[in-house]
Amino acid sequence: MKLKSKVCIGLAFDKGKQPFIEKKLNEQGDGYSKKDLITATNQFITPQVASSTTKQAGLQKQSYVNVSQTGDSVLQMTHELSLRSEQPLTAHHMKVIVISEEL
Repeated sequence: MKLKSKVCIGLAFDKGKQPFIEKKLNEQGDGYSKKDLITATNQFITPQVASSTTKQAGLQKQSYVNVSQTGDSVLQMTHELSLRSEQPLTAHHMKVIVISEEL
């Protein structure tokens, strides 16, 4: 999945659990054996939806998207997430970082 939104407003760290999309990518064979110690979930705003007040067919679209990435370090996960993005990622509007007790 390519990300169109680029502004991260929230970040959560949990004990590692591999999302479905990463399982599919690992099946393709990326050549790196990860331990998947940490799962980071980034919340990105969707500027087009957030700035729009229109509704389509009576339903309003969410103004955010959550993307999870699993890896061995924050640097690795950030790098992999940036490769999935169509635009540079920014976090200057970051509002919250949550770290689970299990981690």
